[in-house]
Amino acid sequence: MLIGNLDNVIKINLQLLAGEGEEGNEQNPDDGGLEGGGEDPKTYTQEELDALLNDAKKDLPSEEDLAKFKEWQENQKTDEQKKNEKLEAEAKARKEAEAKVSTLEAKVSCLSKGVVTDSVDDVITLAKGMVTDTLTIDKAIDKVLEKYPSFKANGTETPGFKIGGSGENGNQQTDINEALAMAFGNKK
Repeated sequence: MLIGNLDNVIKINLQLLAGEGEEGNEQNPDDGGLEGGGEDPKTYTQEELDALLNDAKKDLPSEEDLAKFKEWQENQKTDEQKKNEKLEAEAKARKEAEAKVSTLEAKVSCLSKGVVTDSVDDVITLAKGMVTDTLTIDKAIDKVLEKYPSFKANGTETPGFKIGGSGENGNQQTDINEALAMAFGNKK
């Protein structure tokens, strides 16, 4: 119906409004690109800005008023609403805890399968995209390692954590001066 009733539409000559050529789009190089006949923009002092800010703050409620309002809102809720909010918060915390546990289990699984410690998070990210009802995270990690063997540790690095020692072929430092030089980064 809106398209059929064109009797009341105002017809505008767009070419007349657009002007001719590039006129009107030029800027006077003397005014720095500003329009308005060379008027300087309004500048404010710090005191004026502070006064404007204080005026705006007067309209805001105080901390006391906000606390009273939140208390009033809580009093307006029914027992059922309070229980529902508590249940939702507990469900959210439970989901977060389950996600954290599954991520930690996946990290342990990666380390036990020989993944380089720097690549554990990458393997887990790739494996989580493959997980379905029939494919567990362990099987998904196996598939990722099968497809990207570069994530596995080579013979030079042992998987997992290193405890103590420098890891240099098990050689013990017999000279105390060499041990101190090595500890402080001094050259012989």
